Amino acid sequence: MNKIDKRCTKCGKVKLLIEFGRSGETGDGFFSWCKVCVRRWQRNTGHSARAGAMAQQYQRDRHEKALQTRRRLRILRTYGISQEQHDRMMEQQHYLCALCGAELSDDVVPSIDHSHDTDIIRGIVCRKCNLMLGLAEDDPKILFMGAKYLHQFD
Repeated sequence: MNKIDKRCTKCGKVKLLIEFGRSGETGDGFFSWCKVCVRRWQRNTGHSARAGAMAQQYQRDRHEKALQTRRRLRILRTYGISQEQHDRMMEQQHYLCALCGAELSDDVVPSIDHSHDTDIIRGIVCRKCNLMLGLAEDDPKILFMGAKYLHQFD
C-alpha cells in the first residue's frame, strides 16, 4: 500500500505527497519540507535560483574531485608512480606528447606509455600514439614497415 500523504517538518501540516518535491536522498523519495515552505524559505533568504546553481556547481566540483582521485589511485596502482612524479614527467615533456609532439591538454587525454615486458615507463603520449604503439604490439619492425609502406605513397 502506497503512502499518499506526509507531514511537513517545517510547518507541521499533513499534506499530499504531490505537495513535496522529489529527493533521492530520503527514504520515501520526497523532501521533508513541503513546496510552500521551501518557496517561503527561499524568498526570505534569497536562496531561490542561486541555491540551485550553487548546488549544481558543488555537485560538479565533487564529481571532478572524485574523478581526479580515482585517476591518481589508478596511476599509482597500475604504474607505481605518484601524481607528483606524473606531473614532473609532464613538465619535463613541456606538456607535449613524447612521440608526435601534440599538446597534452584537457582535450588530448595523456596516456602513460610503458613496456609491457619490463613495466618501465617510457613517457607520456597522446591517446592516438598510445593506440598506435599498442596495436603494433610495441614492435619496432611493425612500425618501421608501416612507415615504409606509407612512404611509398608520398
